[in-house]
Amino acid sequence: MQTSSDVTAVRLRGRDVCYVTLVIIGLTSVCIAIIVGFTETTLDNVANSNRHSLAVLFGSILVLNGSVFLVVKVVLIRVRKISWRSLGFVWPGPGYIVGAIVLGIILVAIIESIEWIFNISAGHFTSLLIAPDGFSWFGLIGGVFLIGLLAPLGEELFFRGLIYRWLRGLWRPTTAVPVSAVLFASAHFYYPIPCMLLVACIGLVLAIAYERSGSIWVPISIHAAQNTTVVVLIYISIS
Repeated sequence: MQTSSDVTAVRLRGRDVCYVTLVIIGLTSVCIAIIVGFTETTLDNVANSNRHSLAVLFGSILVLNGSVFLVVKVVLIRVRKISWRSLGFVWPGPGYIVGAIVLGIILVAIIESIEWIFNISAGHFTSLLIAPDGFSWFGLIGGVFLIGLLAPLGEELFFRGLIYRWLRGLWRPTTAVPVSAVLFASAHFYYPIPCMLLVACIGLVLAIAYERSGSIWVPISIHAAQNTTVVVLIYISIS
């Protein structure tokens, strides 16, 4: 397993991160536009619009995560000769993973409590996004696999494996961790500001987990446990 000092063993250049980000945005935008255009041409009535929006969401997640791994593979792994291991893909041990999963579930409870205390919530918006047509096995199973398990892979590779590693090469953890958390929250701009602050707090936890463990599998496990728990709870609430 890597140590926290290994997080800076391979220093990413700013232009590396810029190239990867721009290509991911361009490739993802084109692919999502194609998906949206295709679903609109096959939409035969308003009653099916919610199911189509769910298909667009799932398709977008597949495209985004595929784009992240493809671009990283081409730009960093093949061209820059940076290994997957140097980005944090090393096994941390079962203890780390179990602890990360438990922490991810606990985070959901903490966030729900904070939202209840301060009367802030993105729950209604999230429910409409994840379950626009109410309960369906397609939505539940697709949500667990794509939102719960797949999405954290691409997000953590980008925000912790690339963004945080780059920032960590420039600054100490006391600066790199909060800056990466703000950038992570900014990517969730569709949430209300109070909810974005909670996302920033999650970003802090994920960056610290990566810094302390040296393995990207730890923040991935936290993120996946949290997302999966949210998806399951939403579908339980509407079943």
